[in-house]
Amino acid sequence: MAVRTLVLRDLEDSWGLFFSDQSPKGQALAKDDRLALALWFPSLQRQWRLWGTATPLTDAVLDTHWPRKPRPAKVSDHVQTRLGQSTPVTAARLAETQAAVAAKWAAVADGDLPRPAHASGVRLALTGMEQLTLHRDRSHERMAYQRSAEGWTETPLVP
Repeated sequence: MAVRTLVLRDLEDSWGLFFSDQSPKGQALAKDDRLALALWFPSLQRQWRLWGTATPLTDAVLDTHWPRKPRPAKVSDHVQTRLGQSTPVTAARLAETQAAVAAKWAAVADGDLPRPAHASGVRLALTGMEQLTLHRDRSHERMAYQRSAEGWTETPLVP
């Protein structure tokens, strides 16, 4: 299982994670559909660990979420089409490619920027979660949640 930073979005009935299928994370998910997330909410002093399986998002869902992506990220996706995400490159080659891609799409309205085929994503089907809440004046709280056919079971854990 690989660790990567991903964009997490609400998909109404589940969560979607967005990435390039050319990237190390995309390649890892193509080989192993297990997925784990760690979420930290500092203002709440709460951490969530989530795990489950990933299923590819349909083109229709990807196309629905593409317009929400900021323009610089869309242009970056087109740079990845030429170079491949996470590919070692010289600074000069990267700058040259970024300038060429930006120039190509400069006259195109944001809404008309096409989604590259490698701009992909998965839907996360949760099978388990753990939650840790930190307290300054008392013991921390930790709970485990496990999904079964009957629903979720909740188990207190020693923090």
